[in-house]
Parts: sequence; C-alpha cells; structure tokens
Amino acid sequence: MFWIGVVLPLVATLLWLDLGRKQIHRLLPSITNRFLDILVFVLIFVSSICLVIVNIRSEYEKEEAQQKQAAAEQALEEVKERLQARQLSPKQREQFQAIIREGPKRSIRIVFPSGDYEAYSLVEQFVSIFSSEGWQTGLSLSPIHFVPDIEGIVIQAADLESAQPYISVLQRAFEAINMAAKVGVDDSGVQETLLLIVGHKPSR
Repeated sequence: MFWIGVVLPLVATLLWLDLGRKQIHRLLPSITNRFLDILVFVLIFVSSICLVIVNIRSEYEKEEAQQKQAAAEQALEEVKERLQARQLSPKQREQFQAIIREGPKRSIRIVFPSGDYEAYSLVEQFVSIFSSEGWQTGLSLSPIHFVPDIEGIVIQAADLESAQPYISVLQRAFEAINMAAKVGVDDSGVQETLLLIVGHKPSR
C-alpha cells in the first residue's frame, strides 16, 4: 500500500510532462490529452487515499503496540508485587502501634497457613508489635491447613459481641496500614483469646 502511494504520483508526473505524453501518443495515438488529464487526477487521488490509509494503519499499529506494552508492564508489576513479601514499613509499624496502644488489651493467638513462609515473616512482625504494646501473644508454629485457603488478615473470636471492643481496635489498626481485616467466629473453643489469622498474600 505504501509503495502504491509512492509510485502512482511518479506515474502521474510522467503523464503530466510533455515528454511522457509524447511517448504515450506515439504508442497509443487514439488517447487524448483530456483523457490523460483525468488519468493524472485519478492517479494522484488514489495515491493520496493510499497514503492516508497507510498513515491510519501505522497510527493504529503504533497505538496497539503501546497498549500491548502497557499491558505487559502492568502484568510484570503484578507478578513482582505477588512475589514480593509483605513488609511493614517504619511508618506502618508506628501507625499500628499507636492504635493498639490506645485500646484495650487482650491475649491473642496468631497463626498462619502451613508452609507459607511469607505469611510467617509477617506474623513475626506483628508478634513483635503486640508484645511491645503489652498484648499477650501466642505464635502457633504447628502446621495449620485451612480449607479453603485463607488470604489476607482474619480476626476471630468465640464470642464476637464480648470481643467487639478488641476487634474494633484491631480493625482500625489494620485499616490504617492498608490491610483490611475480616471478622469471623472462632470455633476452636478458646473463649478468652482472640485468634489472628495471617493468611496467604492476597492475589489482588
């Protein structure tokens, strides 16, 4: 298409020149100058259309390539984010500590999915924070298999009503560090202890 848009103007130029017309009249005496004028106009018009189409296609392909590149870069960032371990920044640690320091304290048992060392690393950070603020913490190193798998943060208590003051504090603390915490009932039978589940890193 591009070469058509280039070649046709050259042909039209030759037809426009007297030398080119003389050669055509010599080969085809019946062709008039008026016919050649119309032919030149048609050739130029067609070549212009071809060049416009080429330009549009080029812009479309360029835009499509940019969209594919942007999608690939976004996918790469998502993969990097999934592979990167959750790590509390100094600011997040301070925000979390400040909130649980103000609220009521209670014993809390912290668990994580079996074999998830990324979650275990995050658990260690929370154990350190809770311990420093006077919470009685218990870290379960026994393998715990959740069916179905649990992602993110989950707070559980045997009696949600009586544990609500503590749960509210924890929810505000996790919300402050952009880790939304779900709430559920702990059916393990332990009445006086909150259960904090640090699940797998959320896929999104």
